[in-house]
Amino acid sequence: MTSTTRIDVARDARDALPDTDYSDAFRTPSPALFTAEEWARAAFEPVPGQTFPAQQRVWRGVLQLRFGPAASPDHVAGWAIVENDPGRLVLAALSWHLDARLLFEAGPEAGQVTSLVRFRNPAGRAIWSAVGPLHRHAVPGILDAARKRLLSR
Repeated sequence: MTSTTRIDVARDARDALPDTDYSDAFRTPSPALFTAEEWARAAFEPVPGQTFPAQQRVWRGVLQLRFGPAASPDHVAGWAIVENDPGRLVLAALSWHLDARLLFEAGPEAGQVTSLVRFRNPAGRAIWSAVGPLHRHAVPGILDAARKRLLSR
């Protein structure tokens, strides 16, 4: 059984969103090498014929993140791509109360996602205090599902 583990957030990950108020990182082992973009798309984009996953409801409804077109090559599930190298992909979204970045990293033995949040006002902190525990519970499963999806191709 493969398990996703929580890891410390590296300083260079925090460079994706200066003055970060919240950060976490999760890693899952993988026997095959995939790009960071492949990890992100496998984690967030729907399987053909299915609707977007439940996290879209949280991102759009609760966090009120503003997204670009979901089917754009410049976006992953609506998140804007702000940096894209084979080993590192940075996605960005914002709302009136917080800024968010997702940093996907890919290596020969694992895939990793780091979440970075900066609060724009007290509402951002309050909303994240409710969403944060759900986020920390959901991300390992999302990353494991992405690994399985990538390995089944």
